[in-house]
Amino acid sequence: MKELLCKRKASLIIYLLACLMPVITDISRIFVMGLIFDAIELKVMQGFINVAFIALGWMGLELVLFLVSRMLRIRYMRDTILDVRLLAFESMHPISISASVPKISMYPI
Repeated sequence: MKELLCKRKASLIIYLLACLMPVITDISRIFVMGLIFDAIELKVMQGFINVAFIALGWMGLELVLFLVSRMLRIRYMRDTILDVRLLAFESMHPISISASVPKISMYPI
């Protein structure tokens, strides 16, 4: 199993970074919430408007980061599961797939 996970080392590193993206977005969400509460506490309208734009921008960026993180994790797991299935199929059927499939012609002879 370790060989399968480490077969694509660059993809594994990208997968691990993609797993950390939600943690980073959660920590930064706490920072943005702190900015919002600070702007409310100061009671300055211009500061509140600036923080509102920062919060809206962060919401859009957080959505993009979530989608990117999800797609990177799906890509790595899809490739790994494909390798597992190929190994399982090869252990059940030691002959080559192309040798066992008969050639079918569209035009009968």
